[in-house]
Amino acid sequence: MTTLREELASIDEQLDALEQRKREIYRQSLTATEAEKICENHLAELLAEPDTGTLRYPVSVTGIHFEGELAQDRRGKANRLVRVRPCGEEFKGKTFLGIYLGDMARTVGCTYERESGVLTVHLAAHNPAIWVPKLSRVVFGCESWWGTIEAEDQLREISDETINGVWYVQAMKSLQASG
Repeated sequence: MTTLREELASIDEQLDALEQRKREIYRQSLTATEAEKICENHLAELLAEPDTGTLRYPVSVTGIHFEGELAQDRRGKANRLVRVRPCGEEFKGKTFLGIYLGDMARTVGCTYERESGVLTVHLAAHNPAIWVPKLSRVVFGCESWWGTIEAEDQLREISDETINGVWYVQAMKSLQASG
């Protein structure tokens, strides 16, 4: 009776043989007649090469390394009061009081080094993060209009006029009008 590990190893061997045969067929397609070609030559050349990026599971992770910071204060304004108008329709164009937390990572990716077994986690796509107590959630800069509050008179609503007065909004509208 074979063990589960032995059966899995046998299946892996069969898959390797099939992958190798598949690459051979793509190589043969390069010199085949037009009627027998499987795909365009540039694609067949690519598919004839061994796939070095595929991971076989299970993998052994011997260490985890983090790159990047979860939050950064690139603007030097963390913990400042801000006014924020989220773009979602559910917010009905309302402006809320918030606290700027800093620029936080919105995405996480990872790479795995086969030889060392180290998994590297990459924190990326940092964006301004604003805690809005009334909503009990974080609103990101890319999904809102926002600005720091330096003086009491800046507690006003962020209006459509304010948004339409921003230079890049005007530029986008100008491009849309001419296109």
